Amino acid sequence: MRQLRIYLSYDATERGRSHFMITFLASPKPFTGLACTHQYQAIRSWLSLHAQVEVILYGDGEGSEIAARELGVCRIPDIETNEYGTPLFNNIVAHAAEYARHDLQVYLNCDILLTPEFFIALRQITHLQFLMVGSRLNLPTGYDINIFAPHWRNELLELARQQVLVLQYPVGSDYFAFRRGMWEGLPPVAIGRAGYDNALLAFCLSRDIPIIDATLSALALHREHEYGHVSGGIDQVWKGIEAQRNRAAVGAKYALPTLEDAQWLLYRNCLLPNDARGNPWRAWESRLRYQQRWFYPSLAVRALRRLLTKIGCIHPTAFTPLDVLNTCFEVDPSAETHPRRQRIPTVPISQIPNYKSF
Repeated sequence: MRQLRIYLSYDATERGRSHFMITFLASPKPFTGLACTHQYQAIRSWLSLHAQVEVILYGDGEGSEIAARELGVCRIPDIETNEYGTPLFNNIVAHAAEYARHDLQVYLNCDILLTPEFFIALRQITHLQFLMVGSRLNLPTGYDINIFAPHWRNELLELARQQVLVLQYPVGSDYFAFRRGMWEGLPPVAIGRAGYDNALLAFCLSRDIPIIDATLSALALHREHEYGHVSGGIDQVWKGIEAQRNRAAVGAKYALPTLEDAQWLLYRNCLLPNDARGNPWRAWESRLRYQQRWFYPSLAVRALRRLLTKIGCIHPTAFTPLDVLNTCFEVDPSAETHPRRQRIPTVPISQIPNYKSF
């Protein structure tokens, strides 16, 4: 397999790492029933991106030891949890900062299928610090896709045309790409509970760490599932004490940051400035809250923004599944482009094709 090369940040180069590579971090659900099948398929999709990627599974859930052995990945059973037994994002990334092989790391839910487009998108980013996030494509119950089959892209496009695929609302994200050691000072955040992705976004916004929305470039697929692995089910995930603590880590009970607050959009190998997906009022609200630390003025802007949206003066923008697939599949997976030799154009977001208002 041809090696993909990139100029890494100066600190990674000094440590002798000359090749772009990824360590994937995940805390899997118990490997039972359908969750077992989905998680095996997801991890195999990560491993297929390159022979040198590393995968670290955290936790000692049922079947995790056998799965790690069969898949040939690393397993850390003794990771510190909260009093409910839920692993904390802080402890996972702290361990990875010290022991993972690669500087570039991705934490993601263990049932997320990744395609070569994800690998291509991530290698475009050369910031010393950044957070790359994006919305997933959901496959409803009863539908599946084999990304190792010859014509899986055509099958996925057909599902999108039939309106079977659903693009996750930007309030949540299932993958987080960053460089080693970026999360010092993050309050305790319980993974897999509502608000944990918002807490990570708020951390980056408050420290002026670039957030890159890769929805249109990094293809991530998810199969719908139940929440039987959580005591209390979906209500506990969204409304339980762990979710409340995650939201408290954001610093605000309302108006949590989402993918719309990303400062950059990765589109067709270009990094474009992104003012809240074309909504300047939301961008101003975010700047007041996280950069200026003016919380109450930001709430006033929020109230005005919501009023203007309600009466039709502001038209929020959104992507569709076909937008995502059409832009992702236009990138040649075999292309060997060098980011440092590439001119990165910046154009107004309104000039992006397929960027639709609803």
